[in-house]
Amino acid sequence: MESEIVNYTRDRTGSGLGIKVLVEGISPTVDIVAIHGLDGHREGSWTTDNGILWLRDLLPQRLPHARIATYGYHVSTGSQSTKIDETLYGHAENFISRLALLRNNTTTTKRPIIFLAHSLGGIILKFALIHANQCNKSHLPYHKEIMLSTNGILFFGTPHQGTAVALSASQMLRVLLPVDENTIHKLLRNLGTNSEMLEIQLSQYNGISARFNTKFLYETYETGLHDGSQIVPKSSAIVPGARNTEAIGLNKSHMDMIKFYSAEDDDFIVVVSLLQSMKCDLKLELKYRRDTSRSSDILNKGPSYRAKLLSSPRFTGQVVYLEKLRTFFVDENVTTHRKHLLLYGMGGIGKTQISLKFAEQCADLKLYWRIFWLDATTAETLHTSFTEIAKLDPMMKSLGIEESGEAIIGWLAGLGRKCLLIFDNADGMTSLVSKYLPPACLLDVLITSRNPDLQQSVSSTLNLEVLSKDDAISLLMTSSIREGKTDVLKNDSLHVIAETLGFLPLALDVAGRAVYMGLCTVEEYTSTYLKNHDILLHGDHPWYKGASLYNKTICSTLDISYDYIEMKSGQGDIAKDALCLLKMMAFFHHQNIMEAIFKRAAEAGRSMDMHKAPNSNANAL
Repeated sequence: MESEIVNYTRDRTGSGLGIKVLVEGISPTVDIVAIHGLDGHREGSWTTDNGILWLRDLLPQRLPHARIATYGYHVSTGSQSTKIDETLYGHAENFISRLALLRNNTTTTKRPIIFLAHSLGGIILKFALIHANQCNKSHLPYHKEIMLSTNGILFFGTPHQGTAVALSASQMLRVLLPVDENTIHKLLRNLGTNSEMLEIQLSQYNGISARFNTKFLYETYETGLHDGSQIVPKSSAIVPGARNTEAIGLNKSHMDMIKFYSAEDDDFIVVVSLLQSMKCDLKLELKYRRDTSRSSDILNKGPSYRAKLLSSPRFTGQVVYLEKLRTFFVDENVTTHRKHLLLYGMGGIGKTQISLKFAEQCADLKLYWRIFWLDATTAETLHTSFTEIAKLDPMMKSLGIEESGEAIIGWLAGLGRKCLLIFDNADGMTSLVSKYLPPACLLDVLITSRNPDLQQSVSSTLNLEVLSKDDAISLLMTSSIREGKTDVLKNDSLHVIAETLGFLPLALDVAGRAVYMGLCTVEEYTSTYLKNHDILLHGDHPWYKGASLYNKTICSTLDISYDYIEMKSGQGDIAKDALCLLKMMAFFHHQNIMEAIFKRAAEAGRSMDMHKAPNSNANAL
């Protein structure tokens, strides 16, 4: 076996080039493809000095349903037998062409892929995926499928931001560079810490990188060279701020970090665990990404804000929560791979209003390509929201995207455009919303709910509390004053109302509007409220049996307005009609009261009036 290893390391010509399938797998459901680093070998780079090629000898026992292949390209810096003057992008195109041919010939073009890339092999892989993203159904479609099928990537010591300046030219030549003497200086510059080539590649790759579940594996041991340096330090082996990523150190040097002696090797266990976690989400991941090439020609439109509602013009305070939302969703230093946040708290505390205000701010700053508002009150309202999106969005309509949540989320996830989905009032079963949460990609998700159990489905939570005293009084003033009448409000009375209503935004807004409409004065409001509240709190009315203290607080504020209208009903038909409408509309969802209802009612009313008119004239005659 030792002689075999010697052959691996010395044979830099034909036999070590191209794709080689090491393990076919048992009814394979995923392809795992390895690409070695510079001065490496298709099999030798992954093989220990005692002959363990872990891709072939260890990994299949842990992932039996994976087809495992390795790719070799000419990287010899010492061989004089062959002169290869190939660019890195050329290596990338050759790699993806060979892989596409394998998958096409075996009818596995849509099978999910997980890549293992060591050192400069990671740079070549990124160029390959950039190239594949530029393809479409009419130009190299099998190359496009490689990108669409890529689920996960493990980068082993890849110099994303260049190698350390302290490395000598001889170290870089011996360990990293696949070139002949005449091109050494050019490629040294390209791999330096200030490399223009790497900067350009990062900017190109970042546009698609969030689609993939990425792990940056970095060396923690020095390589046995004369100065004991690390070939690719952590600062270069990771990309700060990258989405859908995680950085993990391996207890090995640069050259040994892709060699494992046994299944008990701690680093091997780490790598296998990462691969297994990627494989678990394959079906869900790729269901949301497949086939987006038809939309490529119409992706040049600007940002769009799609919400039926606008935040209340009386929106007050809550600056702290808006800032927390901006930090989580917008701050590039937040590196969680899934930006899914649950904003939860009791009803009427302002979750919807804060979300609307946040959406408006994001739209004004053009932080998202699309912002979608979804009513998650029930399965029916959520389905209606998705249907309206498909019908009203011009791009989805032109492409004929299916009017279902799965199809819409899948299409959006595959675009590679930054979008925000807001699921409002998700107070029911957690599965109602969780099944629509996209995998890690450029789709951010904000959920408002009274159900804290949704915490298990998101990456972060924000518990919304009642208003502060100052914000509560400010909201009451904004809701209750008429222009030029601010002097009639007394701060002491407003504080009593705010405290009595528990600083709940919805209750405060309703109270302020009651004062605004002249139903009572600020001074009278508290006593009127407490009278109604006592009836609800201690009475035996069946309507309120089992209601929470919060619900009774809200009902008490609403009853004041209802009682006032009822009192006016004896003075004319308008008040009676208002009561009739209130009772009827109580059976409708607040966002699904269609204008057509009123239109038909008005037309029917005019028709009845026309039929009554002749009879009235006849009676007059």
